[in-house]
Amino acid sequence: MAYEGWFRFGGNEVVNNERARGIANTADCPMFWLKGPGCDSLQAALGDAPYLAENLPDAPWYDLSMPDVSGRFYGVFALSAAGLNDSTRSASVVEGIDDGGVIGRTRKGTRSVRVRAILLARGRDALDYGVAWLNAVLDPDACGQHGTGCGSTDLEFFTDCPPERELEESAEDYAVRVDGYRRFLHGVTVTSGPLERDLMTKGGFWAQVFEWTYTAGRPWVYSATREVDLPVTPTIVIQDTPYNLVPYPSAELPGENVTAATNYSLNPSVETNATGWATGVEGAITAGMVTSGRVTGELTAVGAASFRAVFTATGASAAPGGFWINQEVDISARPQNARVSVNLWSAELLMAGAPVRADIEIAAYWRSSAGGPVLRTDVLGTVPVNGGALSTRSLEPPQGATHLLVRATARMASWNAGTVVRLYADALAVTVP
Repeated sequence: MAYEGWFRFGGNEVVNNERARGIANTADCPMFWLKGPGCDSLQAALGDAPYLAENLPDAPWYDLSMPDVSGRFYGVFALSAAGLNDSTRSASVVEGIDDGGVIGRTRKGTRSVRVRAILLARGRDALDYGVAWLNAVLDPDACGQHGTGCGSTDLEFFTDCPPERELEESAEDYAVRVDGYRRFLHGVTVTSGPLERDLMTKGGFWAQVFEWTYTAGRPWVYSATREVDLPVTPTIVIQDTPYNLVPYPSAELPGENVTAATNYSLNPSVETNATGWATGVEGAITAGMVTSGRVTGELTAVGAASFRAVFTATGASAAPGGFWINQEVDISARPQNARVSVNLWSAELLMAGAPVRADIEIAAYWRSSAGGPVLRTDVLGTVPVNGGALSTRSLEPPQGATHLLVRATARMASWNAGTVVRLYADALAVTVP
């Protein structure tokens, strides 16, 4: 809960229930309209003079150039303030075609505080003066204490009625205790009002209810700023002379030829055509559901082109299935007993539907001839569906292996009708070393 009887906006006091109550009750002609619980400690907590009619010149609305009319305005008394404790959390929800849906990431929206207050005066002209003052004080030419831009400022209030000052308690200690009750909203602007509501009059006394809305760009409620003592950290001396510990950093060995790496893939990045690249299916996905080919201007790892396979569901399925992109590489020309390193980039795009997807699997199939029987299968790992490259170094081929097929597989546990998923592959490297 929050104490609704005092608000300061942009450094200016707007609402002070105890000041309004005290002045109205002690005026030459008292006005006993204000009811509700009091907060006797508010005056001491703010360091104000007693809230009496004789101290009315201390009120923020008092104007020395207009002592009569400003002296007959008694202040602003809050009736309610809604929104100080509401959560601003929300999340987008997209309903699925089948059961359930997709819930987006939660976010905190702006915070709105709607104040309903009554303005008190003796005389209609004094009430009009108070309305003009309220309009001015709700549009301050100020900036927030935490560096917010001008045009928005801070709204200050108390989380509860401030505590009473204890006997023989110093002013400094009391101020620290009061600061524990202070709360702030930052980046605040009045986005609505003040809007006039009920008008009341009795004898020479006038009162009118107004409503206005504060909106905070930052949704959080802050406490008062405080100093934080940081420990002293010793100075660290950093050696600033670089040393390259690689004995031959640029492969310049005198009198010898150095080969950095040989890529045995003849079409690694699909820049000219799709030769060597192919697709396939497994499980509940049939060949008629997948189309493929070379594309440009979409997802790529290098260059402008990549190989793409598109799965389009003709109906819903609760059974798993998958589809893949692969290329078979002739490695028969590699040096005898040489190990092989593999790199492949892959990614998915979900175009429609809500399938249950797994990460993309990258696997290597060793063969004794092109299209021949598989000697060994190595699952190299996975990359996330939103894309990534997987590199595996120094694989030892099985005896008799002359070809290596590298495959990226997209698998789904289930999908709804109309699901469309695109699978991309690019930047294949089958190298020695």
